[in-house]
Amino acid sequence: MPDHSTPKGWTRTTIGRIAQLVTGKTPSTKISSNFDGPIPFVTPRDFNQERTIFNTERSLSERGLATMPNCRVPPRSVMVYSIGMGMGSVAMTGMSCVTNQQITSIVTNEGTLSEFVFYDLSRRREELRQRASAGSAQLILTKGGLSQVPMDLPPYPEQCAIARVLGVLDDKIEINRRVNQTLEEICRALFKFWFVDFGPAHAKAEGRWRKGKSLPGMPADMWDLWPREFEESEIGGIPKGWAVRGLLEIATLHSGGTPTTSERSYWGGGIPWVSGKDVSSAKGSFLLRTERTVSDKGIAHSHTSPLPARTVVITARGTVGALAILAEPMCISQTNYGLKAVNGVPDNFLRFAVEGAVEGLQQESYGTIFDTITTKNLSATQVVLPAPPVLAAFADRTDPLMNGVLMNLRLIETLAEARDTLLPKLLSGEIRVKVDS
Repeated sequence: MPDHSTPKGWTRTTIGRIAQLVTGKTPSTKISSNFDGPIPFVTPRDFNQERTIFNTERSLSERGLATMPNCRVPPRSVMVYSIGMGMGSVAMTGMSCVTNQQITSIVTNEGTLSEFVFYDLSRRREELRQRASAGSAQLILTKGGLSQVPMDLPPYPEQCAIARVLGVLDDKIEINRRVNQTLEEICRALFKFWFVDFGPAHAKAEGRWRKGKSLPGMPADMWDLWPREFEESEIGGIPKGWAVRGLLEIATLHSGGTPTTSERSYWGGGIPWVSGKDVSSAKGSFLLRTERTVSDKGIAHSHTSPLPARTVVITARGTVGALAILAEPMCISQTNYGLKAVNGVPDNFLRFAVEGAVEGLQQESYGTIFDTITTKNLSATQVVLPAPPVLAAFADRTDPLMNGVLMNLRLIETLAEARDTLLPKLLSGEIRVKVDS
């Protein structure tokens, strides 16, 4: 730690002096009755880059909790990812919960605001990683090591004022994230209803939808777009007049490449270069930024070239099957494939068709993760292609929603930049906030 002066009126202390630390555990996984109960069970998989974790993939039963005495932590505890690739990441609990052994929770004492501790540690991930000690196979930030982490603590009213400024920005970020999740779920549900379940066609064929009437999500003026009969195809019954096409018949396939990493002039240019990690971080939505960029010279001396905006990118190796949509022209690495909808096929139709195709391929692999996705896999993937008027109707209904997702992501990026600029200045005392009297 470099020498520094504590801001006037603040106190130099340590995490161990201002909080109780709780290391989580995992009950025996051999006893199924330890799980699937009412107690949220936080694992590293639940760390999602948001400030507060409200939902968990797993939960414990009362029996499972009983095997872990003194491990339950209250809402607003600060959780520190202490073992593994995400070491040093922090989040807050949105509810009373238990964590596994990879997470240490900080339960602040009276006079210390947990949100202040969260914001202070969120800017110090690299420092936390440096404090980790070598375990048997990987670095571990022990409870003892975390307790010795120093902290400059302002008086409680100033802690609240600082957390309030940063919290306003984070609240707006989380609201926009939730809005985006809802918008994408609406589009996904519509795709499934129209093109997987064939809901409108079945309703029309069965007499549940009559001309001049509306169904939920199906206005009366769409009646004429849908066939009332089905016909057999190589994948079963589909609405009459529709077709089954290979995925690569409705999309152009693009591959990528990596400029020589030892040639510095190939890198740091103005063109985003998409790695598998970038795709995974997008979590199926638009990709706005990449960790690395390439130059025109790098493109000229490699097998990568810029792909147009709205290209769907899928990881082919590593974390296989992750998706992203390019928000602007970008290059991709050789570990990814790019799929761009052909003329007449809406970008949003292709995006959700690819998502469904990946799910199907994974199911065929009996739940295991692919070692790789090949062009043969993609060529063999079949998609039900509706009549052009139905495709146009889908675009009309989903384009505004997905455009809203992109707009919200850009707003999130702006808010995050403002927060990240303010955070170190506020937490170091460089900028002081007015405290309500």
